[in-house]
Amino acid sequence: MVGCGPTVTTISGEEGSSSDSSGGAPSPDQTGTSSAADSTAGTMPVLTAGSTEGSSTGPDEDGGSSSDDGSPSDDGSSSGSESSSDGGGGGLPDGSQCVANNECQSQECFVAGQLGGICGECNEDNDCVNGGCTQPNPLTSTPSVCNDGTPGSGCETDQACSGGLLCGTVLNIPNILVSTTCGDCLDDGDCDVGETCQPDYNITDLTGVLGCVTSGSLPDGHGCDEDTGPSACASGHCPLTNFMDVFQLAVCSECTDDVDCGPMETCAPPEIDLAQGLVPGACM
Repeated sequence: MVGCGPTVTTISGEEGSSSDSSGGAPSPDQTGTSSAADSTAGTMPVLTAGSTEGSSTGPDEDGGSSSDDGSPSDDGSSSGSESSSDGGGGGLPDGSQCVANNECQSQECFVAGQLGGICGECNEDNDCVNGGCTQPNPLTSTPSVCNDGTPGSGCETDQACSGGLLCGTVLNIPNILVSTTCGDCLDDGDCDVGETCQPDYNITDLTGVLGCVTSGSLPDGHGCDEDTGPSACASGHCPLTNFMDVFQLAVCSECTDDVDCGPMETCAPPEIDLAQGLVPGACM
């Protein structure tokens, strides 16, 4: 949505109930990047509490408008709703902020509710031939692109994923954004005995991938599931971190509470840094 990066704030975590129990991820090739906040001059105004779920208006074949929020889940907005496209093609290149399809050279303005729109290659999986549509990241002016359905690729359904991969929600910020990508699993039932399904986030791109991991194998700073994460983390600790009271993620950390630390030490909670990623909790 903007040509330059946003001002990034590191927020300390707080324990509490989580609307989505997920954690941090390296960025795979063709990762399914989520739409990010509509911002100007490097700010991120929509990542504030109280944002409402948005939908956009999309064109039908007759040139009229029809409602299509393109969301793969019940919460938030994920896939880009096509905006109205009255008239001829526009001149905005991919990565530009947009409201309507006709503003873009590609004729594709990927709109994600409250997060706004950005010109790109696709709005939905049906715009792509051999995979799905990887969502844009307006925070970095990264446009939507068609992918090959490999792990981490954006998707709306399993049909966009290759090799038997499943399309699952890896990041859900209620009423703001939902990131769905191709991965190994949707829950523990999709994994082998001794493995659990854990999130692997790419915080800087607001996306990630779900994968099966062996118990006790995840290092500090890796995302984890709030419920099953402690068994997956090598430390045995998977505390929550709170970003601006907007969303919570769980992160493998050295400690969960002060009692997990030595004498005269306290447990510093994990943090979410939109520029650096997840910061694990540690005894200080």
